Amino acid sequence: MRFVILILAALLVFGCTSSAPEDKTENTPIIPGVPTNPAEECTSDYSFSELGDGIFSKEESLVATVTCAAGKTFVLSVDGKVVDSKTVSENATTPVEFEVPAIRDGTVEVKVDSEGETLFSREWEVAPLGNQETLGAGYESYSFKRWIAMSYDIESQVDVGQVKIYMKRQSSNTQPSSKIVLEIRKDNAGEIGSLVSTKSLPIEATTLSENWIKFDYDEKVKLTPGSYWFVLKIDQTEEISLVSDVVTVHYEIIDKQALGNDYTKSMTLAVDEKTGKASETSWEPLPYDKEFNIVLSYGK
Repeated sequence: MRFVILILAALLVFGCTSSAPEDKTENTPIIPGVPTNPAEECTSDYSFSELGDGIFSKEESLVATVTCAAGKTFVLSVDGKVVDSKTVSENATTPVEFEVPAIRDGTVEVKVDSEGETLFSREWEVAPLGNQETLGAGYESYSFKRWIAMSYDIESQVDVGQVKIYMKRQSSNTQPSSKIVLEIRKDNAGEIGSLVSTKSLPIEATTLSENWIKFDYDEKVKLTPGSYWFVLKIDQTEEISLVSDVVTVHYEIIDKQALGNDYTKSMTLAVDEKTGKASETSWEPLPYDKEFNIVLSYGK
């Protein structure tokens, strides 16, 4: 009897002090919208950032935040044209980043679709590229003896249908064959490079008061991403040794104390006094920081 009691006492002592089995279950992080139990249904969720104001030829960021979207493809379109697509590989909340190209100015439709469903739709306002501020009395002259130029950085491929420039003619007396010429040239390591396009108008298209003079292209000029120079000069072939037709372009002062900038230049040509022929010299920076009123748009 005493032996039985000792056994029972030993069981009570050692049985109560034994440790419980270790729980090896890992803690799974909880992600909003994503089920922790595989049997639960995963509910897709989408939100989008604000789309900032657009500028022709520039790009604007648009970020979609998506949850439970593994295997889904998101398609970005601008004015009905597909410009990008991205596929998500996991259900965890994921940012999907797009760079929206401003392929034309005006009101542009921007959409993001997935599996036939439109998730994002906006009417996006896009401004032309260039300074349209015409206050102030800053004017830079050009003629057959002096050319001026300004460059623009193009971020996304665009078709340029119109370039308008705020300018005026200095004299009512002009040579009948004179033309104002606009050249578009590629940038070559900061220098003015090869010709892309040229467009001219009769000198009479300008007026004695300030006006926007429009260069409309019958066939739009396709510009791929990169830098381009817009060169202004006058093509004058009659009595060039006697009379020089001069046109002035309005500019806005950016910083009059600065030494200049890397996107505006001028060239003073060497003119033969006997023949009146002008030959090119070199492009030089302007005296201080300024920006011409040269504006690019898609056109009609």
